[in-house]
Amino acid sequence: MGNKKHKKITKLSNILIQINLKAILFDHDGTLVDSEGTHFQLWEAVLDKYKVKLSEQDYKDFHSGTPTPKNAEILVEKYKLKIVPQVLAEEKEKITHTFLAHNTFSLMPDSLATIQHFHKMGLKLGVVTGAGRFGVNSTLQDHKLEKYFDVITTGKDVTNSKPDPAVYLLAMKLLGVKSNECIAIEDTENGIRSAIAAGLICCAVKNDYSSRHDLSIATAVFNNIGEAKNWIINNTS
Repeated sequence: MGNKKHKKITKLSNILIQINLKAILFDHDGTLVDSEGTHFQLWEAVLDKYKVKLSEQDYKDFHSGTPTPKNAEILVEKYKLKIVPQVLAEEKEKITHTFLAHNTFSLMPDSLATIQHFHKMGLKLGVVTGAGRFGVNSTLQDHKLEKYFDVITTGKDVTNSKPDPAVYLLAMKLLGVKSNECIAIEDTENGIRSAIAAGLICCAVKNDYSSRHDLSIATAVFNNIGEAKNWIINNTS
């Protein structure tokens, strides 16, 4: 087992050394910001009016990292709600906007240092989220990060959100880069599938809300974004 693991790491390193790295594409929720716990609480509040009790474990297992419209579809079907998914999604978006009007998602540990380091390297940076633009704009403004990012693409900018690759393909088009010139950093299975389908090398970072997701499909898996940053630095020319 040890030899197989070593061979896998060596193979991945060879892949990375050969790429002409020009851009880093970050997921938002759960990757740059510690927001999944809040999103669970907001969904909990939305569903309460329909007499539905959403457990935190159910959220972790089935809803974390899933765009709001898709989550709304799943929830309406699962709990047989007498409401169309679009309306449920709009209720979740409204309560999220209200929250962000008075609060800010905290940055994940090492995310600021990671952003600053790659920016100093002269790499193009993007935020690629399956959610809407409001949450990303709030993060960048409140934490004064706008100057670091060249592009933001969201699930609202494409017909199909993550795990479809469209949102990553759009980011690369806007940046003028190819898939073999980028690395994505994600925290959920849907996000990883989106990045991989777009042809990207993808680093997965663990968090409590994606602990049961299949992260093994990523190019490499790390405990936090700082580890991912160091791996990219050490394995790219």
